[in-house]
Amino acid sequence: MLIGNDPFFEPVPHNTKTRNVQHIARHKKKLLLNKAGNLRCRVNGKDRLLNNNKTFFYEILHMKRKLISFAISAVILMVLLPDTFAFSEGIIWYSHDEGIANGLSKGKKIYINFHAVWCAPCKYMKKTTFSNPAVIAYLNEHFISIKIDVDKETKISRKYGASQIPDNWFLFKNGEIIGRRKGYIDPDMFMKILKSIQEDIGAKK
Repeated sequence: MLIGNDPFFEPVPHNTKTRNVQHIARHKKKLLLNKAGNLRCRVNGKDRLLNNNKTFFYEILHMKRKLISFAISAVILMVLLPDTFAFSEGIIWYSHDEGIANGLSKGKKIYINFHAVWCAPCKYMKKTTFSNPAVIAYLNEHFISIKIDVDKETKISRKYGASQIPDNWFLFKNGEIIGRRKGYIDPDMFMKILKSIQEDIGAKK
């Protein structure tokens, strides 16, 4: 901005004439409002036209203060709630083959969700459980998540016998089965299952 970095300025009265000068001592700049209503900033002895509207200066000043307040609030929230920001993009989903390979290479257990676009419980689980910040953070940190559409990937669906959806499978990193749970799972129960699998069941090579 031409005004400078100091956020504290005295307001320029609407009836200010060219001869009435507002000083900003710290920056040694002057604001002039001429008879035509043009707001100017004098820097190094030269006038610079800011805007024809007298209220423009006040709007810019107000916007600057709001942006500073917003930036400070955002930084505080990111410090206090790191998980929410770190996993704000949602669960990281893989295809079946890619997920199985990643589970082995990264040494993580695997979660598989079988779903379909027409499945109401699947949509509700997506809206609630898969949108829960705690679930998102825990899955992304400790599991490799795989999402399979039973109508598009029929061969894989038949392999797992996914007839009732949503169908939730949990595997060791080598692809061996830990267990499954059919139907909708609410966020609290889903977290209990994930933590039980991760903390109570040992890794299997």
